[in-house]
Amino acid sequence: MIVLFLRKVTIGGKQYIRLVENYREDGKVKQRFLATLGRVDQISKQQALNMIEKLRAWYDVDDVVNMSNVESNVIKNYGAKLVVDKLFEEYELDEYLSKVDKKVRYDLESMIKLMVMNRLLEPKSKLGIYNELDYYGFKEVELHQICRSLDILAQKKEEIEKYVYIKRLKRKMLKAFGIEEPKKVRIIEVNEEESVEKCDE
Repeated sequence: MIVLFLRKVTIGGKQYIRLVENYREDGKVKQRFLATLGRVDQISKQQALNMIEKLRAWYDVDDVVNMSNVESNVIKNYGAKLVVDKLFEEYELDEYLSKVDKKVRYDLESMIKLMVMNRLLEPKSKLGIYNELDYYGFKEVELHQICRSLDILAQKKEEIEKYVYIKRLKRKMLKAFGIEEPKKVRIIEVNEEESVEKCDE
């Protein structure tokens, strides 16, 4: 069974339509890009219908699902949220963000996760994000919270980049030396002129 579908992608600020196929390999469902059908703004409705008919003929497709007849009350993207949650966990960003601005009275971490998900999937404006909160799996979010979070990111940009860089460097060093957990280090005084670092056993 061949499962074909169209995907709209943005390249260089222009939107294109691509033909994609689902296929199974080693028990796993994968996708492969078959062709670019053209730019969205340059394809008329009649041209689109002609493409569909040709594709049906070429691939001998009998069953076509009209997505306009498929009902869905809520569409959510759980995959992106899982990926972003994992990234924040690995870099301990939850703990870091809780200390970035003590004046914040809302969940800054969730706001930044929301914006990271937006950048990963399909970048939109602040209002665009706000209008699709259900899709990202968020509720009870105010537009001003998104705007305020962007201001904080802009103000703390270099500080956050430095923090993430150090965390990434630390992980690479631990992996290179085969260390799973960092050893605790304490300073013990030997005499008045020198000290030595000693690792806890």
